[in-house]
Amino acid sequence: MSVITESQENSPIVIITNFVACEHGTKFDWKYAREFKIGEVVYYIDYFKDHNVMQEHL
Repeated sequence: MSVITESQENSPIVIITNFVACEHGTKFDWKYAREFKIGEVVYYIDYFKDHNVMQEHL
């Protein structure tokens, strides 16, 4: 299952691993970063494909 191919707008997504991220379009800075923790629920809005990274999605 892929979040990109299986989720619809406003679908809940449960975080399965801790990670830290900044808002899209913002250069990473620990001062503005947010930590996402296991079990936290977020909601799918849309995806962003980075054309500089080769990935194969179904």
